[in-house]
Amino acid sequence: MEQSKERKTNSSLLNFVLIVFYVVLALNLIGLGSS
Repeated sequence: MEQSKERKTNSSLLNFVLIVFYVVLALNLIGLGSS
C-alpha cells in the first residue's frame, strides 16, 4: 500500500513538471510572437 502511494506521488509530481514545462513553452511562444 505504501509503495502505491509513493507511485501516485511520483505521478502527480511528473504531471506538475509537465504542466510547468508547457506553461513556460507557451509563454516563450507568446513572447516570440509578440516581439
